[in-house]
Amino acid sequence: MNAPNESEVVPAVEGLQRDEADEGSARGAWFPRLVSAYLRRRYREGAKARIGASERSAADRAEWAIKRACALSAMTGATSGAISTAAEILTAETEGIAGLVTLPTAAVTIGGEMVFRSWVHLRLTCDLADIFDVRIDPDDPSDLWRLYALAFKTEEHAAESEDPGHDLVHRVVHVESEQVGEKIGVRLLGESIVRNLVPVASVVTSSWSNWRMTRHVGDTVRRYMRYHRALEDALEHAEAACSSVLDLLLEGIWHLFTADGRLSSEEAALLANVLRKLPAAERGAVMRRFTDDEHDWSERIQAIPEPVREPFLRALEVAAAVDKSVSLPERKILRRAARKLGLGFDLSRVEGMIKEFDERGVVALG
Repeated sequence: MNAPNESEVVPAVEGLQRDEADEGSARGAWFPRLVSAYLRRRYREGAKARIGASERSAADRAEWAIKRACALSAMTGATSGAISTAAEILTAETEGIAGLVTLPTAAVTIGGEMVFRSWVHLRLTCDLADIFDVRIDPDDPSDLWRLYALAFKTEEHAAESEDPGHDLVHRVVHVESEQVGEKIGVRLLGESIVRNLVPVASVVTSSWSNWRMTRHVGDTVRRYMRYHRALEDALEHAEAACSSVLDLLLEGIWHLFTADGRLSSEEAALLANVLRKLPAAERGAVMRRFTDDEHDWSERIQAIPEPVREPFLRALEVAAAVDKSVSLPERKILRRAARKLGLGFDLSRVEGMIKEFDERGVVALG
């Protein structure tokens, strides 16, 4: 189990100290600065080598990376809770006299734990990206921020919305990176303070909260990276074939993702990131066709040229299989699409993809 070394942490902490000295800096501004510092340093040093060559599958390596991060987060949470508890007890026993030393110490400890935990999350995110061969651009990490907006729940389904899935994707497409980062920073700061307020219990609650949060972030990021890699592989396998019908493919993926009801965080992030690659006018037109009725879409795909049809259907099958299950509604959509394209639907092929995703984390498209 390896903690980030001093050469990694010091530059970011120094950056945070400069932020704190800036009177105009918002409470949450520390987090986007931390992300920027980490990404630039990591990818400048070629940190992909940290994962190392391994005969283990991507799925196994991803699970190991998440468990390592959870353990580190839990230990730092327990340590922070223990120091906070000791500070509160010592302050009470000395009738507040020791508070001049213990309270600042506790505050620094809580802040340090928050920064370290965030660093663990960042390293885990980049490790998972490396495992699934997904590139994070340190100069433009907008894709990462859209994912984090969902992983840290600064963007969620709106209960009052008539179409929460569509509205969520629309909001994530248009999120501002700096704004997302600051929202996350404020949330993490508040959680770190609250979980250390109760003496003794904070040792357990802080440790458990850190484990649970890291597990949630890790699982969300892992699924997203798997989805991202799978879709990229499917489009690369189809080469230029699907580029002319990308709008129809995105509609089909939308119908598959929403066939069982609510969009998951990783599904919403993936759709948002692919949509951002389209010109604004085309992006808006595609999103207006994100509805709960795939009949119109299934009629329009009949116009897809003959050479494109097979890779188009294969990309849809990958989208259905990537969550490692294929529901009855998804099967109906795939069968209807295959019929409209004049192709046969082979459920065993989709089940084979699911098995590969489960065992290896990636699927071979040959």
